Amino acid sequence: MSVTIIGSGVAGLASAIALKQQGFEPLIFERTSEQSTTGIGAGIVLWPNAMFVLEQLGLLNKILKVSAPVKRMRRFNHLNLALNSMDIEALNLAAGFTSRSILRADLMAVLQAEARALDIKIHYNHELTDLAETSSGIRLSFNHSHSIYNCQTLIGADGRMKSTLRKFLLGDNAPVYQKFINVIGISNHISYRSSQDVLDYWGAGARFGIVPVNSESSSINNSPELASQANAYWAAGWYSAEKDSAAIDSQQLLNSLKEQFKNWPAPVKQALLATDHNTLKKLYIHDHTPDERWSKGNILMIGDAAHAALPTSGQGACQALEDAWWLAKITAEQEISPEAFTRFSAVRQSKTKAITQSGRAMARTIFNPDTEACKIRDINLSQGPQSADSTAIANFWMQGLA
Repeated sequence: MSVTIIGSGVAGLASAIALKQQGFEPLIFERTSEQSTTGIGAGIVLWPNAMFVLEQLGLLNKILKVSAPVKRMRRFNHLNLALNSMDIEALNLAAGFTSRSILRADLMAVLQAEARALDIKIHYNHELTDLAETSSGIRLSFNHSHSIYNCQTLIGADGRMKSTLRKFLLGDNAPVYQKFINVIGISNHISYRSSQDVLDYWGAGARFGIVPVNSESSSINNSPELASQANAYWAAGWYSAEKDSAAIDSQQLLNSLKEQFKNWPAPVKQALLATDHNTLKKLYIHDHTPDERWSKGNILMIGDAAHAALPTSGQGACQALEDAWWLAKITAEQEISPEAFTRFSAVRQSKTKAITQSGRAMARTIFNPDTEACKIRDINLSQGPQSADSTAIANFWMQGLA
């Protein structure tokens, strides 16, 4: 049975792979070019729930070759006062799977290679502009030569910012701006080559997080001369009530970050000094308010189109991978049907809603612009439990899986 998927991001590709392995014939339409590895982050931590799914898809060994272990998360304020930490090794032990950091480009490359190996067809440069239910199925309209395509089953993995599927199902696809900006980049500072610690620095309404990747086969901008220097990715974020429309090139952006974070701890300054400005991306961070309507008949939305969470949740790509596993599991049991899509939505909504809400709560804590409130926040964190409850986190993230 053929299945049409809109979007070849993590959710779209992983779902196509999982469905193909169940005997379905997925066909993907993607708005960007074949070379695109776009996404909300420079890198991703694949937490144990994601690694479980990747093992089920038969991709675990390929991921291990282009990723790195992370063993601890250490949190400080912008004056280098220790706030708290998380023992990632303990979390992994409780979950039964490891956690790995990976550049988004490398994760996408693994998924794209598997899609090619399974002969999954992807039509690039096809942006879905409209869809309609007809007496004979679903009619799709694309901007590519004003083409029309008819299908019987449609899965929308077309992202958080302008999902045509979300607009069709809910009547509105406008994402919610959460009043903070992220700039992401990739660093080649030598100090991260042997590190397995995630560093997280909080200021008043600002944050700088550094994640080691240590992946010598990483493909920064498909540039072989930079590949062996991919030692960490980072995200700099700060509160911004309004979106800044002023144009700025990447070198100017890097210079402004160096000035903005010049009094922060040494690892922050080192990361910026060791960053190629061509790896930078500035993002105005949005999510979607959870909604219970994900499907209509044989039309379903998944991934960020259905449950976009903030990067402060740490679970965006992980939940996209969970979608793929659940979609294949449910359709293998019930075939593709309106009932299967309804069941999928019911199974996934509680967990993804909680993750969206936790991401928002974390963002409000981090990007609070009130200096005095942030001082109190830091005191409370430094005097409270010094390590997060790894078992509780593991149990929640593995909920519904192995």
